[in-house]
Amino acid sequence: MNALTYLRAGATVNAMIVDLDMPVMNGWDFLAACCRDALWSQIPVIVVTGVEIAARRRRELGPVMIFTKPCNFDDLLTAVRRVMIRSVSEKD
Repeated sequence: MNALTYLRAGATVNAMIVDLDMPVMNGWDFLAACCRDALWSQIPVIVVTGVEIAARRRRELGPVMIFTKPCNFDDLLTAVRRVMIRSVSEKD
């Protein structure tokens, strides 16, 4: 099951980690689809990528955290924790 199918099925998602260079649908297209949906656009996103992103393209991603591969696992885990804590506290 791909991520969009999962979201369309009504899955509860607190955060997403997205690679921009995915094989079937790239991360840019996935994030664009998420931005078009009022509920999905509110899901916090962490982008992990192996490519350099120009400043203009970074702005297109919106308010996301970006990690460039190879990234420090502890830094990525800290970001995930931060996003999850914020997501859970906003629901309370």
